[in-house]
Amino acid sequence: MTQPNDPTNQPLRIAVLGMDKQTLRLLEMVFNGPGRGDYTLVEPIDTAGACIQRRVR
Repeated sequence: MTQPNDPTNQPLRIAVLGMDKQTLRLLEMVFNGPGRGDYTLVEPIDTAGACIQRRVR
């Protein structure tokens, strides 16, 4: 079990690239709802532990 001050108990920092405002708002709602405390949206990308990029077809 992780302790409150354990760095592995921190939310995953996620950057998003190429998202329109509607998609970005949806991600914010998920991260602030069911994902609260597990994920956080960050800028700039070099501060993120993961990245979600819009796929262009």
